[in-house]
Order: sequence, then structure tokens, then C-alpha cells
Amino acid sequence: MIDGGWGRVRAARGALVALAVAAAGASGARAQEADSLVRSVGGEVAVSVSAREADLTFVAGRPDRLVVRGERDVLGQVRLEGEGNRVVIRTRDADGDLEIRVPAGAGLHVRTRAGDVVVRGLIGEVELESSEGDLRVEGGPRRLDIEGLSGDVSVDGSPPDLRISTVAGDVTVRGATGHVAVRSASGDVEVTGDGVSDGSFSASSGDVSFRGRPARDATLEFQAASGDVDVTLPDDVGATYEVTTVGGDLVTDRKARLLGAQHFGGGRQYRLSVGDGSVHVTVQAVSGTVRIGRP
Repeated sequence: MIDGGWGRVRAARGALVALAVAAAGASGARAQEADSLVRSVGGEVAVSVSAREADLTFVAGRPDRLVVRGERDVLGQVRLEGEGNRVVIRTRDADGDLEIRVPAGAGLHVRTRAGDVVVRGLIGEVELESSEGDLRVEGGPRRLDIEGLSGDVSVDGSPPDLRISTVAGDVTVRGATGHVAVRSASGDVEVTGDGVSDGSFSASSGDVSFRGRPARDATLEFQAASGDVDVTLPDDVGATYEVTTVGGDLVTDRKARLLGAQHFGGGRQYRLSVGDGSVHVTVQAVSGTVRIGRP
């Protein structure tokens, strides 16, 4: 009887331990859930984000849910506002990393002061504005509009409608296609990609380069005030070049025919043609070298 009693005691003690472990596990699960904010959405979703110092990463998530993840003290500064499928996220004084999962096709408008922004896998319309942070987009949003004051911009993907404007920062685009407009006041512009039909690339104080296979009958325009311009097209792509330069040289290793040349004031203007001349390229440079190249 004594042994049987001790057996029941040990069994009861084991049950209590199991309950304690289960409770600890449940507590841990609740803590993990407490590190995210969730909002149910559906249909056409529009997300607006206002941030100051937080670094933001946006990734494609479930079509019926918006999730904000981060450290608990950072999430404590985050507010989800708006009605229906229009969601407004305010990070107030949050200073840390936040991952925000939104439906892939959601429209996204982000305005931040000093944080970095990364966008991955979204296919809707994306607008990014930043005063001091770096901006990076991976994938092909339907339309991508980026404005930055002081920070680098990189796009690795093929948005069919792309516009980038920055005051002091380098711009790099890999996979450009369709309509592309890139402008930097003080920074280099580097663009690669196939299928660009309408391209405009300029830098006031920096180099401008394009490498790729544009669409047939495409129009490409390049401007540089105090930097070099480098336009590299495949050998089998015909193009007509109109080049104006003031204090720089024109260099080419393509088999180009000189259609005309003239001097005006302190500048020179050239017109050249390669192959069928189907792609129209205009270059205006003040003090840098213009290179018309081949791969």
C-alpha cells in the first residue's frame, strides 16, 4: 500500500510537471505572437507607411492579411490605422527593424525620413520617398516611383514603368525594361537591361552608363553635366546617335557611319548611324567623355 501510494504521488508530480511545461510552451507561443501586429484585408489593398528612423523591409505575404513583425519595444511604437482595405502604418519614434508582409498586389506608398527601405516580391504600384535612407527594390512592381534626397537607390528587377529621382546618391538598375526615367543630381547612374522602349538618364555631377538591348525603335536620352556617358549596345542592334559635347571627347568602337558633324561656339555635334539605325540615341554632355561602345 505504501509503494502504491508513492507511485500515485510520483504520477501526480509528473502530471504537474507536464502541465508546467505545456504552460511554458503556450506562454512562449503567445510571446512570439505578441511580436507581430496583424490586420485582416482583402480585395484591392492600399498601404501607406509613415516612418522616421525605422528600417523597413516589405515582402509579399498572404492575400488576406497584413503582418508587421519586429522587436516588442519597436512594435510598441507602431500604429495600424485606416478602414477597410486602406491601411495606414505609422511607426512614430520607432528605431529598429520592421518586417511588413503585405499582399503581393497591394499598392504601397512609403515615406521615411532616415531609415532604409527594402521591397521584395511586390507586383502592385509602389511609391517610395526618403530623405536620408537607402532604397532597394527587388522584383517587378507594375509601376515603381522613387524619390530620394540623400541615399543610394538600387532596383533589381523589371518594372515596366520606372521613375527614379535622387539629389545625392548613386542609382543602379539591373533588369530595366519598358519606360525608364532616372535622374541623379549628385551621383552615378548605372542601368542594365533588355527591352527598354523609352529611356531617359541624367546626372548633373556623376557618370551615366547604359548597357543592354533596347526594344526596336526605342528612344534613349542621356545627359551629363560633369561626368562621362557610356552607351553600350549589342553588335546586332542598329542605332542612330546624335551627340552634343562641349568640353569632352567622343569615342566609339562600333562600326559607325558619320552622317554629319558641326561646331557651334565651344561645342561640337555629331550624327552617326550603325546598322539600320532603328534605335534613336541622344547624348548631351558638357565636360565628360562620351563613349559609344559594344559589349
